[in-house]
Amino acid sequence: MTGPYNIKITNAHIILLSETFWNDNFIPKFSAYHTHYLNRQNQGGGVTILIKKNKQATPLTLYQPPEKWKPSG
Repeated sequence: MTGPYNIKITNAHIILLSETFWNDNFIPKFSAYHTHYLNRQNQGGGVTILIKKNKQATPLTLYQPPEKWKPSG
């Protein structure tokens, strides 16, 4: 089972989504959650963090290296 149904029945406090592949024209909205997301501009998907609205959370701004920097290995 996938999709919004799982979100409703689990009643999770925090949900992490990866490889969302949403574009910048799409703004994700989940009625019971604060939504924090970052779409990738090039290859790959993006990430989304859903935090239950009755929980307190503060987003952090982290350094993002340029796309040309790739990890070695």
